[in-house]
Amino acid sequence: MTEILFTLVFPLVLLLILIIIFISGIFKEKPKREFMSCDEFIKDWLKDHGQAHKVDEQYAKMKKDPAGKLYMPITYGGAKFFIKLGLNPNLVSFIGLILSFFIFWGVIMASAGHTLDLITQQPFYGSWFFLIGLLVLYTGISDGIDGAIARLLDIKSKTGAWLDNIIDRVSDILVLVCFVPTSLLVYPSYGLDFTWIVWTNIFLIFIYEYMRARHEG
Repeated sequence: MTEILFTLVFPLVLLLILIIIFISGIFKEKPKREFMSCDEFIKDWLKDHGQAHKVDEQYAKMKKDPAGKLYMPITYGGAKFFIKLGLNPNLVSFIGLILSFFIFWGVIMASAGHTLDLITQQPFYGSWFFLIGLLVLYTGISDGIDGAIARLLDIKSKTGAWLDNIIDRVSDILVLVCFVPTSLLVYPSYGLDFTWIVWTNIFLIFIYEYMRARHEG
């Protein structure tokens, strides 16, 4: 019973939540408005990250590195896309969280040899990790998209930043914990068990959050 719940019901519930989120945005009234340009967006981001005294200098440097050439334009374009769908920053954050649960589920399904033979045998079996990799890539990018939406709509708030941070840390932990019930980090023939890496990283996540809270407090 538990296996059926995890194997079938769990991903269906996640998919249903995603559908509800997107439908809620589709039927929302979308006011027409002009957005700042990508260059203005990057400069505004720099001001919020302690570079107000040398924006132009830092902007020139950023335009030469991958962050300025790829990441910032992608988050800017992604933000405009989700705004057109009627989604706010918090909903985009929750989408990232749901996809992290999908990653958690997918890694366990692909690694632990579940009984869905049709999709856990080759060639489908190996393709799971490719799809999971794409989800990991998206969740990394979406971490900046929700903030970009708040910036473009001028609705930045401490509560939104706090919620985004909580969701980010939960997502990080999910992506790490999914390796524990699998055999991906254990090599019995060599007597090696690397699951300690997972718990060490989770510990460091909590230490980081504690130190940041003390610094901001």
